[in-house]
Amino acid sequence: MEAFTVFIAQFCLIIMLGMQSRFVRDSQHVMAAVNSYMLGVCGLIITPQIANPELLHNDILTLAAYLNAGPLGIVAAIAIHDLTKKHSQ
Repeated sequence: MEAFTVFIAQFCLIIMLGMQSRFVRDSQHVMAAVNSYMLGVCGLIITPQIANPELLHNDILTLAAYLNAGPLGIVAAIAIHDLTKKHSQ
């Protein structure tokens, strides 16, 4: 269960970072500001849970979940952003 929790937390963080990059690039000021608040909350709540070195060094499944969440999260962020841009035009 810990591996799943770490995966979801890291996946969501990477999606938000990817979306933030797109919002800034596209000058979507309001969305960038809202997403920035979400990133701040994420930093306060989720990051300390993921950044536990014992968690990642003692369990290969949790480490794999952490590492795989990044690439999957960024691809998901690009897809979500592109879908929302298509629907808003």
